[in-house]
Amino acid sequence: MDMNSNYVINFTKCTDTSITASNRIAKWLSAQTGFPLIDDMASAVKASAGETKLLLIVNGMFGFCDFRNHITQMAEKAEHIVWIGNDYAIKVPSQLKKIMAGRSNTLIAQYSNADYTLFPNYHTLDWNKLTYHPHQKPKAMKYPGLMYYGAYREQRARLFQHYLKPNDLFDIYVSTSSRNISAFKSHNPEIKFMKNMGNLVGTIGQFQFTVYIHDDMPTGTAVTPANRFYECLSAGVLMFF
Repeated sequence: MDMNSNYVINFTKCTDTSITASNRIAKWLSAQTGFPLIDDMASAVKASAGETKLLLIVNGMFGFCDFRNHITQMAEKAEHIVWIGNDYAIKVPSQLKKIMAGRSNTLIAQYSNADYTLFPNYHTLDWNKLTYHPHQKPKAMKYPGLMYYGAYREQRARLFQHYLKPNDLFDIYVSTSSRNISAFKSHNPEIKFMKNMGNLVGTIGQFQFTVYIHDDMPTGTAVTPANRFYECLSAGVLMFF
């Protein structure tokens, strides 16, 4: 196999300190396969000028990618495309979907609600296990109460309303982006917000407990646990699931 014509593609730069799931997966795939990682304009320009046989494309925000045109050029030439999916909510962008239509593409994902017309070859794999790092040094509890961290999704609103509602027993902490704060406050104005958790695994271990909140999924849809599940396992924090 000509390794120089097979690539791992990530739509954003994979920095050494990034904790974004897609970045972690892309770096791991590149290291395991030996395929060059295409994650910026310079690498995309160089790769798109040559031959392309196999593309491993990690799901991500295609709209924020500044080398989209080079990815589509590579996809048009590719003999086979594998879509790496760790988030059921991220769909194949329309530009790539047009190119992939009618081909024998492969999906390797941790969800079952796939477009099987686009992916006649489908395999289930729990990519989020890459976030599990056992043998972490336990942290002393610093914050009594419940900690939830992550994005606000409408598919979780029903469970947010139930588990994050005001109570007289314990404090509730939430770490999320500033744009999500008002949505969380609609469920509980008494929530204590934390801007940046820094070392995520180290910080979450300082809380008394957490709760794993999943998306409401269509009946019959199978999804493996999110990164939060494995991060909390690594931290050794008490987790209600």
